[in-house]
Amino acid sequence: MTVKHLSDVRHNAAKKAWDTIRAKKAALLAALPVAAPVVAPVTEAPKVPVNIDPLITATKQSMKGHVNYRKLAFAHYEQLGQIVCAHCGFGIRDVLEVAHLDGDRSNNDPSNLAILCPNCHKMHDLDLISTETIILMRDRPKVVVWAKRMKDAGKKAAESRSKSAEKLKWQAAGRKAAETRRRNLAAKEPLA
Repeated sequence: MTVKHLSDVRHNAAKKAWDTIRAKKAALLAALPVAAPVVAPVTEAPKVPVNIDPLITATKQSMKGHVNYRKLAFAHYEQLGQIVCAHCGFGIRDVLEVAHLDGDRSNNDPSNLAILCPNCHKMHDLDLISTETIILMRDRPKVVVWAKRMKDAGKKAAESRSKSAEKLKWQAAGRKAAETRRRNLAAKEPLA
């Protein structure tokens, strides 16, 4: 018995998957009726059909009743101004994902959907972030409370101002002393 290299096994599995996809596409294309070509009048610009690839059309026909839960979730949470990761606050829209909190992909109720970044989504799927935490963070208002961040900023600013005033007082005293020394030296020098 020969032991195959892991990359060979992966390659063969990928090749089988692609062969299956190609076979399904060929079957779908064979099942589609052939449309007669559309000839545009000479006076108008030629019209381009909306769906050029018949596989896209067939896929759309087979997906009747499909709900785009990503659009649904983004529309719902956009009204609330919350198009960021519910857990960490990451906000690049094209990267964000929609998680089904109960794990049921057919339950597309907005209360079951949460917008998460890929990292938080994976951690939620692995139960490293609990569903309760996601719900709590998703539903709370996204308001910055600067008082928590600044804590004693007013007190520190007042201390800084008083230190600055004290420093200015000492600097003025130093300049005055230097000027007095200069005058005293000038008075002691004999006139030549």
